[in-house]
Amino acid sequence: MQIEHNRRSMVMLIEMDEKVNLSTQTEANVALVILIYKFNVNTEEVDQFLRAWAAGAAIMKRQPGYISAQLHRGAADSCVFINYAVWKCTAKYKRAVNNPEFQSCLEKLPASTLASLHLLRKVAVPGSVSNENNDNTIEMSCSFVDGNYHKSSREEIV
Repeated sequence: MQIEHNRRSMVMLIEMDEKVNLSTQTEANVALVILIYKFNVNTEEVDQFLRAWAAGAAIMKRQPGYISAQLHRGAADSCVFINYAVWKCTAKYKRAVNNPEFQSCLEKLPASTLASLHLLRKVAVPGSVSNENNDNTIEMSCSFVDGNYHKSSREEIV
């Protein structure tokens, strides 16, 4: 993948998994894939990073297979950013990331940028909970894993 070998960009890529690199992951045929990017940026280059990320995100949103992306920043003015992106499959992600227009956005990332990327597939955990409504209820997850259906339920917090 070009993102690993982009010589014009000063971004340093750090593999998240020492056994399976990103290039190997993109060769796997995985449907509905989650891409996690972890970025570390120097404080004085945060604005430059955000501009470059926004430009790249605008390009990716137009690519076939793109579903969604969300950038998160660490609390208390942290300079750690996490991008959580969802793609229909690894093949479409690979085509999109190698798009020359997107590659040109990588050159705009600050020189201090350290990036770690990893492709993930969803593994449902029965019994996981959320309270997105911030009320006195919890919502149990609903998933279909290994042929078993796990039902959702909503219960009051006691």
